[in-house]
Amino acid sequence: ENKPITTGGEGGALIIKSNTLVELSRRLRTQGMLHEDGFRITPAYNYRMTEIQALIGYHQIEHIDSIIKRKRRIHEVYIDLLGDKVQFQEPTPHSNPSWFLNCVKFNHVRERVKAEKNLALHNIETRRVFEPPHTYGNLVNSEYLYALGLCLPSGPNLPDEDIYRICNIIENSLRK
Repeated sequence: ENKPITTGGEGGALIIKSNTLVELSRRLRTQGMLHEDGFRITPAYNYRMTEIQALIGYHQIEHIDSIIKRKRRIHEVYIDLLGDKVQFQEPTPHSNPSWFLNCVKFNHVRERVKAEKNLALHNIETRRVFEPPHTYGNLVNSEYLYALGLCLPSGPNLPDEDIYRICNIIENSLRK
């Protein structure tokens, strides 16, 4: 599953059963240093949540089942209303995605641009799919998806009526 909740900023929470992984994650979280002597034993990061971020995450975990259920319902409504007009990412076999993002792929850049502009005219915030990391060489598929993809609103508080409106605007964008 992929990011059904967020605490803001960098970092996150881990639930680990292995003591070895607990110690490793603590070292990675504290820039690879052991607290006893401050000796750096491995390259690492400085990803620690603030107390406020932890509180937000804790509160969201209490509601995780309903958040994931809602995110999956949002995805189902998008598929029902737009599935024959745009392409959605297929889940990998044996996975149970939380649909953190609902990204669609249009057939042409002009369709994506038109839908993006029309949604913005209706004060509906979208964002482009993640930009391709050119530093890793020739990634033609990344560039292709970046040109044609658009992430649709997917927050767990998104009412079905708003999804219907979003889909209607996209459908109208594709007709014109």
